[in-house]
Amino acid sequence: YSLNFVQELLKSRVTLPDNLIRNRGNTLTFEAWFRANYFEGGPILGMQLGDVGNCFSVCGEWTPVVYIGLDSRLRGQFWQGAATPITPAQRVNDNEWHHVALVGNVNTQSMYLDGVLVGTLVGAIDHLGQTRNQLGYAKAFNWPSAPTAGSCSAAGCYEYSGRMDEVRLWEGALSQQQIQQNMNVRLNGGEPGL
Repeated sequence: YSLNFVQELLKSRVTLPDNLIRNRGNTLTFEAWFRANYFEGGPILGMQLGDVGNCFSVCGEWTPVVYIGLDSRLRGQFWQGAATPITPAQRVNDNEWHHVALVGNVNTQSMYLDGVLVGTLVGAIDHLGQTRNQLGYAKAFNWPSAPTAGSCSAAGCYEYSGRMDEVRLWEGALSQQQIQQNMNVRLNGGEPGL
């Protein structure tokens, strides 16, 4: 079964344990399967300083780590000093299942879509004080192709609408070969580094 997310004012998100991403350091891999139709999209993974239940309280530090922008394109980035996410040209809200993997390796990031490398980003990964993380919700004020209106404290939060499955957060930077080998395999949760 997959998770079904609907945009309904903070009712459709999965709150992850505090510091889950930060504790992985700057060498980590996030993977997920997702499906969104033409009218769907939004943040798949978000992290921020402050409570996700109050969009107004997360001013200062936030990262929509993986999201589908208003232009229907996937974006991904762990914070590295600027909002410059990896953005492949392919539109992904096509009602088909897609696999995303965002790999952070100290000073570089790579994003894979359906097992294919679609872009890289250079810059030291720094999660700052972003202790809160969740699936299906993020603040994205001033990020490319994200809904932004008003001031920092008044806008920029939005939710994912679509389906999600097989979400994984790994310690370490997986290679393209490892991603391709495991993306269609159901894991048992006891794998080293998972």
